Amino acid sequence: MSSSEQREPTVEEIIAGVTSYYRGERELYVRHSEPLDAALRAAIARYFPAQLLDKVKTITLSGARIPPPPFYAQGKEMSGGKFPDFVHLASITYIDVLVFHDEIAPRTLFRALVHTRKWRCWDSNATSTCTYAPSRSIAPVCLFPWKR
Repeated sequence: MSSSEQREPTVEEIIAGVTSYYRGERELYVRHSEPLDAALRAAIARYFPAQLLDKVKTITLSGARIPPPPFYAQGKEMSGGKFPDFVHLASITYIDVLVFHDEIAPRTLFRALVHTRKWRCWDSNATSTCTYAPSRSIAPVCLFPWKR
């Protein structure tokens, strides 16, 4: 390979980079976040374990938007232009910190909590409710996120 040719990153490198970004953003936002509002918690409590609801933190940005991640151009290219634009999303889940651009609606909260549950499966290496690809290098799929 000549010095002018760039090597394509491996799946493992892409996953490591995305995971590093999400962990870094979590650390940034967790300092300004708060526990889940009691009224919102009551509205969705029957769908998620109390242990998960106890752990999550929320923050609503006022007059600000989350900028695109450093891998945005690469994600857009790899997805044929279908990579989501963070600026236009209602919320973004950084592991267990839910960042909302506007008011927290129950539907948006539910979706963010599903993403939190997926992160929990990915990070915990759980075996009972998460299914992993044989190589374990690809993110798992949570089959039953409401059971644990």
